[in-house]
Amino acid sequence: HPVPPSHALWEVAHQEITYVNLERSRRSKVARLARINRAIGLAPDSDLRFIHARGYALKDVQTAIRYDIANNGVRVIFLDSISRSGAGDLTKNDVSNNIIDMLNNFGVTWVAIGHTTRDSTDHLYGSIFFDAGADLVVRARSVHQPGKDLGMRLEYDKANDVGVFRPITYGFGFAEDGLTDVYKAKEWDFPELTQSESLSMKE
Repeated sequence: HPVPPSHALWEVAHQEITYVNLERSRRSKVARLARINRAIGLAPDSDLRFIHARGYALKDVQTAIRYDIANNGVRVIFLDSISRSGAGDLTKNDVSNNIIDMLNNFGVTWVAIGHTTRDSTDHLYGSIFFDAGADLVVRARSVHQPGKDLGMRLEYDKANDVGVFRPITYGFGFAEDGLTDVYKAKEWDFPELTQSESLSMKE
């Protein structure tokens, strides 16, 4: 597949973004960003603002996030991830509410990555209040067979104040050094991801 320009993958409104990294090392994230940039048609050194805080909890970096928002005009923050937020047992309602409150109190749009349970990929691990506190819940399902591209399907589990979206599937090509390509996949590129859906005869 040819490398598409970034706008061919999804329509975006350009905003100042900060990625709050509680999961991985700075070196790992910077290397991944360079490969993603290249795969979507940007210069490898195209910048993304990070707050690198591996080993810290969300509550520990609240001040840094607020400073960043106030001084850099940040409109969207990404949290990677909910499981590293350090607020306590994620199955407790008060803990999930506390995390949602922390995110909402930043006063900007937030996107938080969550993980599913070992037993099921149908729901986010933790209290139901994570779903209740979000305006949009997107489930990512993937399939990756040896020698083939990775397919990832985004399905909307919940959507407040927005229209209903059809699932979207993306393909990811890899080489030995990591990601090389990202493209909008056709339904038949990764049929394993659509087997659970009831498709019309035309589809």
